[in-house]
Amino acid sequence: MKLHKLIFASVMALAAGMGITSCDNDFDYPPVISPELGGNGQWDAPLSVPGATSYYNAYYSDAPDDSKYYWVTGFIVGCVNTTETVFVCNDQTAAFSAPFESTSNLLLAPTPDCTDYTQCISLQLPSGSVRDGLNLNANPSNLGRQVTVRGYIDKYLGIPGMRSLSHYQWGPEGIDTGEVEVGKSDFTLLTGDITSGRAYALVVDKSAAQTVTAAGDNGFLYTSAITISGNKFNASEQYGFMFTETEAGSGKYYITDYKGQFLYQSTYGTGWSNRPSVSKNPVKDDNSYLWLPVKNGEGRWVISNVASGSILAYDTNYKSYGIYTTLSEQYIAPELYEMANDPAIDPDFNPGTPGQGGDVSEGTGEGTLESPYDAVRALAIINAGVMSKDKVYIKGKVSKIDEIDTGSYGNATYYISNDGTANGQLQVFRGYYLNGDKFTASDAIKVGDEVVILGQLIMYNTTPEVAQGSSIISINGEGGSTVTPPVTGDGEGTQENPYNTASVIALNPTSTTEAPAGGSGVWVKGYIVGYMPSSGSTALSNTVFGAPADGKTNLVLGPTADCTDYTQCISVQLPNNDVRTALNLQENPGNLGAEVLLFGDVMKYCGGPGLKNTTKYVLNGQGTTDPGTPSTGSEIYSGLVSGLDGWTIDNVTMPAEATYIWDWKVYNGSGYLNGSAYINAAYASEAYAYTTVDLTGKTDATLTFDHAAKFQTTLRELCGLVVRVEGTSSWTALTIPTWPDAGAWTFVSSGDISLKAYAGKKIEIGFKYGSSTAGADTWEIKNFTIKGN
Repeated sequence: MKLHKLIFASVMALAAGMGITSCDNDFDYPPVISPELGGNGQWDAPLSVPGATSYYNAYYSDAPDDSKYYWVTGFIVGCVNTTETVFVCNDQTAAFSAPFESTSNLLLAPTPDCTDYTQCISLQLPSGSVRDGLNLNANPSNLGRQVTVRGYIDKYLGIPGMRSLSHYQWGPEGIDTGEVEVGKSDFTLLTGDITSGRAYALVVDKSAAQTVTAAGDNGFLYTSAITISGNKFNASEQYGFMFTETEAGSGKYYITDYKGQFLYQSTYGTGWSNRPSVSKNPVKDDNSYLWLPVKNGEGRWVISNVASGSILAYDTNYKSYGIYTTLSEQYIAPELYEMANDPAIDPDFNPGTPGQGGDVSEGTGEGTLESPYDAVRALAIINAGVMSKDKVYIKGKVSKIDEIDTGSYGNATYYISNDGTANGQLQVFRGYYLNGDKFTASDAIKVGDEVVILGQLIMYNTTPEVAQGSSIISINGEGGSTVTPPVTGDGEGTQENPYNTASVIALNPTSTTEAPAGGSGVWVKGYIVGYMPSSGSTALSNTVFGAPADGKTNLVLGPTADCTDYTQCISVQLPNNDVRTALNLQENPGNLGAEVLLFGDVMKYCGGPGLKNTTKYVLNGQGTTDPGTPSTGSEIYSGLVSGLDGWTIDNVTMPAEATYIWDWKVYNGSGYLNGSAYINAAYASEAYAYTTVDLTGKTDATLTFDHAAKFQTTLRELCGLVVRVEGTSSWTALTIPTWPDAGAWTFVSSGDISLKAYAGKKIEIGFKYGSSTAGADTWEIKNFTIKGN
């Protein structure tokens, strides 16, 4: 692995101020200022808490780098008990003794007895294993323990801190995650030929492709917005794909990502045939790993898979790369931009033969209850990248147990192998007990037990495993009640052919704010089987299969009306709109068992696969959308996806302290239009962001967009959607059906907004931002789409 250099002048200036000098300026990481500041941030040489604070002051106080992760070690001494009005760490909110009210943050200190928050850093605990294992609310015994955590350095809760923690390890060191450290590089438009051994970014519409996120997993290449100046841009090396010719003049190339993973076209059935995959181990003489890039007359590169002849292309509808039989207006070939830096990893170009690269003929079994896979075959299938998207049966002996949780989560992480030893063992991550029940005893399974498991095979990063949510079917030949066979995925996500619950589960959503490819704006059909309680754990795994509910904000959908296995169910968010009014089980307990059709975005919700931003429903033939007339139509306009191209900003009133009110911003790879006049205080302002849309020749049109706003004081009073006929000066306000809930940066769909009154006209349409000294809220908007006939 090649570690790239960072600028270290500011840290050196600090060092000079402390009287420390160095004659070696060739650093892979910024230099250590003093022993008290710890190591260089790698897993075996973590920064100390003072070191993380120094790095923040020297590098990240102005602009954090969310792609640069560090390991930091310290002692858990408390948390920040934020309130409805105070969201920062101070003398009133810093808690160094119980009660610890927050589950989403911690205070990390250089010593276990520290009670001065100014000597601490704050830790953001994202939902999942990090939060579950570290938060003091659920784990009060963690107080005073030394822990080493991995995340990026940024201000959090008003003080230096760390965000997006991905790993933790008890003690003074981290663990080797296998993650590749990358920096940034210049990328220049390729006008000549491809050079073997160089890395190139795939660029369309000012966005660059990213690699498949999980090694061996089947998935599209998502994209992220970039800023191109002339024929160059500067961005993360993660966008660089290395092209290596098999032999000089062959024209056939291996394509590897920044982690050294090989891009190939999966052979698993037609349902996955348009999805690129990655693998650490290319298979010998397998042309699905080889690509033929040819430049066309438009300066774009047609990259064909040698095995299938299909083309790696950008889908303008889903804003991602897939593999398609032909190019079209929807499927576009990319331009290539050459990366100035060397690729982060030189991959291993020694393709394996069957039996080395994941030969699925290894081991035994067919993945059924009657003939489950053994651990050897399950591992081979994962390593070959040919996993089913449905759950399968796996049999093995428990070889190791990491954890059995008998509390609110009730799951266990353990390993199985054919012979009960560590040889060829497969991880079962956070699986459940017999028939999906929670574990209630710490000795419910033991090393040496033979188990049959029902779960999904995945490759998580570089770890082959049985995905979270599996169920044990039998232990040493003894099982629970009759097993309900898993329902397979079905549907296309349209109102005429909606997804079923298994399709949503198969999409495997991992983000609570972004839908996976194929999961945005879809119809889902299922049966209302219960709800997630508002008290205790509001989680899919804690579903109450019954009615009435104790709240109105969620539902649980199952594949059948009598389903009581939450692993076959999905969670549904009910925003404050007509969907909640009609469907919630508190006011409508008679809906229990009813079949329903819902429109929304597939995302992770309440700890499991779910549907959020629901804006339409059909129940017993009635709802917000007539089942016979779905709101479709051809796309007329699409904007606010990767930038502000074609949009005009008109600042009517802008405070002198501001340099802009409307701006395009990118966070965690996702871009959005951002409106705000809060500059350390609320200022009065008025500004418009709008675009021109031609509706001539149209008889009807409908607009939708996604938006989010955590803080809402004057937002709904002073901000809104506006339209005017081109050439006129007065704006007309349009009603937004659905506003986001306050308190979180969660994007919701606006719902359908009729533009029928403007059909046949050329219009200017967009958003008004208004604020006053009483409130200057931040409004985030994206995915602005107009369809019509």
